Amino acid sequence: LVEVFSRPTAAAWARAQEVARQADCEAELRRRHTAIGLRGTIFSVAHAPDAPATGAITWQLDRHIAPRDVLQACGMVAAWPAASALLQELTGAPLFPRVGPWSLAWALGETGPCLRLGSSLWARTPEEPRKARAMAAAVARLGGDGRYAEGLYKLLDSARTGHQRIGRAVEIELRGAEIIGIEVFLHVPEPRG
Repeated sequence: LVEVFSRPTAAAWARAQEVARQADCEAELRRRHTAIGLRGTIFSVAHAPDAPATGAITWQLDRHIAPRDVLQACGMVAAWPAASALLQELTGAPLFPRVGPWSLAWALGETGPCLRLGSSLWARTPEEPRKARAMAAAVARLGGDGRYAEGLYKLLDSARTGHQRIGRAVEIELRGAEIIGIEVFLHVPEPRG
């Protein structure tokens, strides 16, 4: 179950606390929320009612806050060079980190230095063959099936009409200073006709 809050509200914080309490990690939520401070607000709470230790709390970072600064506040600044290099590879352009939007997700129960840095900057990248190839290369480098990823991307692209974007957003899973995973969000075009 994913609950999304459209703007900073007391309800978002209350729901995050309740879900963290059920997962027995409320103290860790408070620590992380304090580290992020005014740099971001909770906008998403994901949880499984039958498995309380699963789920995530996600903060939307202020549009003018560099994600490096938030990672530093969370004790993970060493992860920024790898994350920014991957995003530059995916977008094919220099990265201007104070241009958002950015998100930061914490998996419930994760106490070590592990976060997911998300960005929709990828959606601004033109739909050209290079975009699918860069995504496939990143997936393959992180242990996934790059050929399958590129094939899926091309399949979705073949159904595209007009100026729709297929590659929408990316989340980079960071542990310490390393990238341990990537999740890409692809748009499924509306059927023609």
